[in-house]
Amino acid sequence: MLDAEGRTTGRWTGRAALRIVAVLLVAALFLMLLGQTSIRPQDWPDGPEAFAAQYLYDENTYIDQNQILRGGEAAVAALSAPRSFADYEQLAEIAIAKGQYDKALPAIASCIELAEADRDANLMARLYLKKGCLETLTGEDTRALTSLGLATALDPLLPEAWLVQTEIQIRQQDWLKAADSLDRYMELKPEDTRMLAALAEIQEMNGDYPGAIASYTQSLVRHQISDPAIWLRRGSCYLQIDDFAQAAADFKQALALEPDHLAVQENIALCYLLLEDYEAVLAVGKSVTDLDLVSAEFLQHLGVSALALDRASEAEAFFTLSIARQEDLTTNYYYRGVSYLVLEHYANAQADFTKSIQRGEMLQLSYYNRGVCAVHLENYQLAQADMQQTLALGEDDQLNQAARSLLRQLGQS
Repeated sequence: MLDAEGRTTGRWTGRAALRIVAVLLVAALFLMLLGQTSIRPQDWPDGPEAFAAQYLYDENTYIDQNQILRGGEAAVAALSAPRSFADYEQLAEIAIAKGQYDKALPAIASCIELAEADRDANLMARLYLKKGCLETLTGEDTRALTSLGLATALDPLLPEAWLVQTEIQIRQQDWLKAADSLDRYMELKPEDTRMLAALAEIQEMNGDYPGAIASYTQSLVRHQISDPAIWLRRGSCYLQIDDFAQAAADFKQALALEPDHLAVQENIALCYLLLEDYEAVLAVGKSVTDLDLVSAEFLQHLGVSALALDRASEAEAFFTLSIARQEDLTTNYYYRGVSYLVLEHYANAQADFTKSIQRGEMLQLSYYNRGVCAVHLENYQLAQADMQQTLALGEDDQLNQAARSLLRQLGQS
């Protein structure tokens, strides 16, 4: 752009604007996961069938822990003409052992009906727990939650009921309730550190990044020190709280465990970009064996870093690659236009700033810089119109001052 004296300067966005753009890129990248938000690190598992659900599916065996406790004549009697609580309980156990959960359900319902008269809260709680487990196994999650809710109301100290509730709530992506249920379970079963990773992911989904970091840390210490995915997820939480240095450290740990992982390399580069360590960003780019495999966002990060280091030709090449990879990526045309402007390729720069304006990106800077190109191309009418538009947007006082100065010079020419 031109300074107030009409000279070409290196100011194209400034540190603050770059940081804002970088933060917006983070928001565009992430999200995950989890749909939530926020930052979306590359290549995470999507949806509820991720770490939290998987941990529960792998570790929660309570539902299936039912055996035939009695046999022989008692079993035959229960199957042929059930009358008593013991008969229906036996019938349910036999059906469960055979995997006939739909047949076990009415037997458990009969047990509940017969047990209500005794008003034994603990017994009723365990019956509702079993009913909820069976409803879960038959795909009746809504009914299961009702049964499990009755179980925890009767006996809040029944850990398995909270655990099965958590599984269903994760499946339904009801993260707030899942966090509460798993918290209750872990209060009752603090020794069950297998669930720390599940709790961490649920906290992350709820935006409780400090809590998630603490839980991921405990999981890393106790169980998952060699699992790159846990380092990745904790790093994503550090990104969310703007601790870019610690996020980069976690991503490096993940990369050490899984070398040449592109998603990890891209996230390390993003951290360095947010830390304004542009040489480090480009170093990450050089370590990538095949740039044809990386994302358009990563190529843009390399271009922004090269541009910040006044390596305009290198920057232009990265932005061109990024545009070819994803034509509609935000701000690419503006940044490439800046690269062309620095290289004094004014016609190319003017074309890119026009595309940036058409896309509504960085409008005041785009109008001003297109006007500068128009001056160099001796299109003074366009230059004057763009300076007027720069003033009309009025977002940046320094740009306004530079635009007024250039308008005065155009008026004298």
